[in-house]
Amino acid sequence: MFPCTPVANYAFRNNGDLTFSNTSLSWGFSEPTLTNGISCSDLDNDGDLDLVVSNVNKISAVYENRVADKENHYLKIRLNGPAHNRFGLGCIVFVRTGNVTQKQELTLTRGYQSSVSPVLHFGLGKTQIIDELQVIWPDGMQQTLQKIKADQLISMSYGDAVKTDSAR
Repeated sequence: MFPCTPVANYAFRNNGDLTFSNTSLSWGFSEPTLTNGISCSDLDNDGDLDLVVSNVNKISAVYENRVADKENHYLKIRLNGPAHNRFGLGCIVFVRTGNVTQKQELTLTRGYQSSVSPVLHFGLGKTQIIDELQVIWPDGMQQTLQKIKADQLISMSYGDAVKTDSAR
C-alpha cells in the first residue's frame, strides 16, 4: 500500500590511495531495484569474491568478479574452532605482506537476512608470498604462520593455537 521507488545500487572501486571511484554503471549496477540484502563468496572458486544481491519481488542478481582474470592473488582462511565455536566466530586474522597489514574478524552476518561463507578472504594484488598470518582466537589463544604462498585455502585449527602474553 505504501509507494516505493526502485533505485539502482552503487558500487565503488578502491583506488588504493584512500579514495574510491563510482563504478556502478561499468560494473552492471544500472537497473533500478529494491535491494534488501547482499552476500559475497567465491562462487566460481577463482580467488575473487562474487556477489549475490537479493531484491524485493524479483529474482536475485549474481555478479561475477573478474579481478582474478588480471593475475591478482588471494589467500583464503578456514577456521576450525573448538566444539562450542566450530567456525571460529569472533577470531581476528592479520595478514602482513611487506608494509601492508590487513585485518578481518570472522562474522557471518551482513545485514538483514544476509550472510557470508565462514571462509575469510584476503585480496593480495600482485603479492605472491604472505610474510605473516596471525590468528587470534576469542579466548586469546594465537597462532602464527610465516612465508605462505598465495592463491590457496589454508585451514587453521584451534587445537594448534598457543596461549601468549602479546596481542595486537
